[in-house]
Amino acid sequence: MTIPQATVDRIMHRCGRRCCICRRFAPLQLQVHHIVERQDRGSDDEDNLIALCANCHVSAHTSTKMSRAFTPAEIKQHREAVYHAVESGTLVEGVESSIDLLLQPLIEALRSVGTRQSSPLNADAITPEGLEILAVTIMAKDQLLYVHETPAGLLMEAGDPSHHLLDRNNPRRESEFRHALEQLLMLGLMKLVPRGNMFYITHAGYLFTDRLIASGQLILHRYETEKP
Repeated sequence: MTIPQATVDRIMHRCGRRCCICRRFAPLQLQVHHIVERQDRGSDDEDNLIALCANCHVSAHTSTKMSRAFTPAEIKQHREAVYHAVESGTLVEGVESSIDLLLQPLIEALRSVGTRQSSPLNADAITPEGLEILAVTIMAKDQLLYVHETPAGLLMEAGDPSHHLLDRNNPRRESEFRHALEQLLMLGLMKLVPRGNMFYITHAGYLFTDRLIASGQLILHRYETEKP
């Protein structure tokens, strides 16, 4: 028996196309899982169904001697938590898993910044690190900022040859650049490339940066990278 399409549609809408276990935004990788399996007399009712990514779907069907398997009650709690977070707007749409862990705490803390702007942005509204991110990204040939988590810490780079924004093993600077990127995302000046670790400047970001350049508040040659 096939699960009714209307039921599947409601599930996908309620979870915001996120896996209800790992909470990754996985729009085309979600599967509908029966919390109580059909072979165990589980029904196709919505209360017995949950949206999971392929990896978590496998985990939900796996039981080992060395770890605790998922129970139906626990799975339902995960599902309801995601439904509530999507409905209340506390989950950020479209953020991939590795970036989610990197960015979401500050995104949620800074959520109100982008919604309470009562006057046009100016240079003073952006941290120096944020201005540097905009400058090196707009000067890069592909105009993309690459963000990587490495054993030595966060790596941000743009351009060819690459302009590295961070020195390794510098937690304070790393924290400042994490905060700066969060701020640019919240203000809508930059956006994450879906399913990647790359960020690009939005139309609003270009207008803002152009205004700073025209007024002399942002001087691009400071961030030029010498070619070999």
